[in-house]
Amino acid sequence: MRIAVITVNYGTPEMSIAAVESVLAREHGGHEVEMHLVDNASPGGDAAVFAEAHAARGWGDRVTLWLEDTNHGFGRGNNVVLNALGARETPPDYVFLLNPDARLENEAIRILAETLEAHPGAGAAGAGILQPPENRMVEACFRYPSALGEFARILGFGPVSRLVPPQALPPDTPAGPVDWVAGCSVMFRFEAMRAAGFFDPGYFLYFEEVDLMHQLDRMGWETRYQPDAVVIHDAGSATQVQSHAKDRRRRPPYVYRSWRRYFTKMYGRPYTVLAALGMMMGAAGGRLLAILRRRPSSRQPLRFFTDQWRYVLAPTLGLRTDPDYASDRGDRVIDAVKKGGFADTNPKDIGFWALVAEDYRTHERDLLAQGFWVLFWHRVGNWRMGLKRKIFRAPMTLVYRMMYKIMQWVCGIDLPFSVIVGRRVKLEHFGGMILIAERIGNDVIIRQNTTFGIASIDRSDERPTIEDGANLGAGVVIIGAITVGRDAIVGANAVVVSDVPAGALVGGVPARIIRRSDGDA
Repeated sequence: MRIAVITVNYGTPEMSIAAVESVLAREHGGHEVEMHLVDNASPGGDAAVFAEAHAARGWGDRVTLWLEDTNHGFGRGNNVVLNALGARETPPDYVFLLNPDARLENEAIRILAETLEAHPGAGAAGAGILQPPENRMVEACFRYPSALGEFARILGFGPVSRLVPPQALPPDTPAGPVDWVAGCSVMFRFEAMRAAGFFDPGYFLYFEEVDLMHQLDRMGWETRYQPDAVVIHDAGSATQVQSHAKDRRRRPPYVYRSWRRYFTKMYGRPYTVLAALGMMMGAAGGRLLAILRRRPSSRQPLRFFTDQWRYVLAPTLGLRTDPDYASDRGDRVIDAVKKGGFADTNPKDIGFWALVAEDYRTHERDLLAQGFWVLFWHRVGNWRMGLKRKIFRAPMTLVYRMMYKIMQWVCGIDLPFSVIVGRRVKLEHFGGMILIAERIGNDVIIRQNTTFGIASIDRSDERPTIEDGANLGAGVVIIGAITVGRDAIVGANAVVVSDVPAGALVGGVPARIIRRSDGDA
């Protein structure tokens, strides 16, 4: 059996190296194992540390480094490798995901592979987890999140908790099928994973593995827990978010966004509102119990009510627009209300008229270039959102809306102001463009008859992202939450159905990798 192991790092190079070494030190029952280490653009020079470790430790062909220039988050970071594996003539049979803050305690990879071999209907299998410093077994398999379960969890009241089945199954749960397993050490059957479309790129961190296993369940694949396979997991070291932390820390926005995305996607908006309100009621009840008990409550994070409203309830009710996926280190994406357009998302490193002049030069100083005028009114549409007084903004909104329609009719190009557009973007040749994207980066070239858009009405928040330097041929179609990587080239009339790696050349229907950034076919 061929097994690919993936570890995604962000800011924990020593732990990631230890994770890699724990894989290389095992025999794996003779299975063919390849190691992939992804660095998510860590700010502390991790890429250089990994390059040095690769040479000094003699990793050679056993370890492939993926040194990214963007923090993709967990799911998208794994997708970088998964898409490349899927483009191979012979992809691996299984993929094992190992957190950077985890390491193998025994022949876990062999045991999990044997579990999947013994159960052809299983799409995923998870290991048992030891937590340091005591190295005690902790929860590693779970029931799907539910409104009632979330209410009981955050309330933290014994009589209620005993009435509601806990979402986390006990550490001594025997081997067998479960709803989902911890994503820090899970093996997937590659064919099942690919059929599900790999990880949903709409998540930045948290819930992406629950989402994937829930989707596999709906496709007929089961997930199994196998405690004979054991890993040591220093939970929270890689993310600084610990579910069992005794101190009440504020959760990052992506935790709430991921929760909202999962519940909305799996259960619909009404159920999500019910679950979110239930959590707020549970948190209020938990706070009251803490006062009566005269001890602080650690069941809810700091500023829970504010963040639950801002990132979960208000967006779900349509009272506030909030991005589902945003890297917390993105340039202008954090907390910008992108899709509703209630923010000026023009590049902030250049003035408005300097930006217009740059667009003019990018379009070869041609005042009749349709692309220039479409971009001009796109810039105006964003600039007017920076006007604080409604008395000034309202008339500019009328002007913008009229010119936006004229650009559609005359130029044949649809580019809403809610799309984040970088600098030196060139809309080549004539029109026929529908550019409903999440973001279009700097130095991108887009040619006629190109279509960006959503996959379906119920997934209207999933739109393409075009990274810096991408070059798109005429007639390209990109639908859904797909990322075209930095400096990638997409051939004419290609239909892109999965992420395009940075620097790759793709073409065809559906698009396939013709050449990677390293020159390999």
